[in-house]
Amino acid sequence: MNDELAARVESAGMVLAGSLLAVNPAARFDAARGLWARGAWAHADVIGGGYGSRPSVTLDEIRALAAAGGPVDVHLMVDDVVGWLEALPTGLARVTIQSERLETDIGRLIALGRQRADAVWVGVDTAVAPTPQAVTGADGVLHMLVPPAVPGHSLDPQRLAALRADGGRPVGVDGGVRASDVGAIARSGASYVVVGRSLFTGPAAQKETSR
Repeated sequence: MNDELAARVESAGMVLAGSLLAVNPAARFDAARGLWARGAWAHADVIGGGYGSRPSVTLDEIRALAAAGGPVDVHLMVDDVVGWLEALPTGLARVTIQSERLETDIGRLIALGRQRADAVWVGVDTAVAPTPQAVTGADGVLHMLVPPAVPGHSLDPQRLAALRADGGRPVGVDGGVRASDVGAIARSGASYVVVGRSLFTGPAAQKETSR
């Protein structure tokens, strides 16, 4: 783990979440335990449908993580959000629902999510201004600083300008974060930072992840 990056996030008063998609499947549970040991979260991406067919954190892995008791945020970038919400285990800290392709009423999705998690956030692509309806009722907003679910991108600093305290809700960032970006992210008002490939190093790292 990149201790320098983690320490910068923590010293800035933000919550660190490690994207398990950046870790080889065999090492994901150990990576999650390492995150929890330092007070960080495990972030589990589920990608499918119109967001592409990249490998995701599996439902069985999510169930094991939830049973372990540490904070887990499941980020759903899928078309069948209802199906996934109904399949998820209880005991999650958060479910984040990516918003660009939603066809189901967000209020219904948030209600379903709260049956599985303590909080429900909505993910938004900062390159596309979200409609007010897309974030209505959410406990927070996760701003994607790279195209959602697209590998190989680094953080676009211009996307930080899109961050705002949506109706007083907390905001977080996800995508392409490096240690050198932490100061600007903190100044933008974010309270939660998802990091993947810049955080996980060594043989456990999954090289092809976008985070």
